Amino acid sequence: MKISKRTLGVLKNFSNINNSILVDDPKSLKTISYSGNILGIFQTEEDFPRFCLDNIQQFMNVVNLYDLDNLDFDFHKEFVELTYGKSNVRYIYPEEHCVQSADLEIEDLEYDAFFILNKDTINEFTKVSNYIGITDFEITMKDGKGTISLTDTENPFSNKWEKEIEGEGNCEICIVIKNVNMIPGDYEVKVQSEFVVNFTHTELPLIYFITIIDEKGFQENENLLD
Repeated sequence: MKISKRTLGVLKNFSNINNSILVDDPKSLKTISYSGNILGIFQTEEDFPRFCLDNIQQFMNVVNLYDLDNLDFDFHKEFVELTYGKSNVRYIYPEEHCVQSADLEIEDLEYDAFFILNKDTINEFTKVSNYIGITDFEITMKDGKGTISLTDTENPFSNKWEKEIEGEGNCEICIVIKNVNMIPGDYEVKVQSEFVVNFTHTELPLIYFITIIDEKGFQENENLLD
């Protein structure tokens, strides 16, 4: 079978959340961070069999050796076989119990605020965060008007970056900026002030859920799961 560049790009991005993955749904990739505070879900165009990887980055290094248009993937019970012309690579699956499962479903939440976050703004605050060493990402909104900012919530005299936003609703939350490590693009952002921020890509069937600072991970918030 063939795997699209888009799907492999999401798989590579998911390795930043968790370098292992269990694929147990034919039409989706799901990942959850080791601490349970980031959940990523992508609906694929491919139909995958059940398989798992314990080192996505290593697997992608092998894939990137070849021209994707001429690379075939053959999934077996215990390994995936990559074929490129006369070259063949057999990549063994780990035991499933060694891989953290992201088999979770978030129930329909009532969100407190909503706004659009474009790719240029994401690129801007990502670079600013790297330059000035700020770790906290705040979202504040009142009656549809507000700001996103980079700051140190424990130090009022820290460096700070801020940008005005418009949307709907009210919220005042903070997440860790390093967790906002997403596929480039524009996102619909929905805030559930008690627990989580939902980032939904506007062009891809891709969603990230990121918990707010000091909240438990998804697996410990069973009331938010189906």
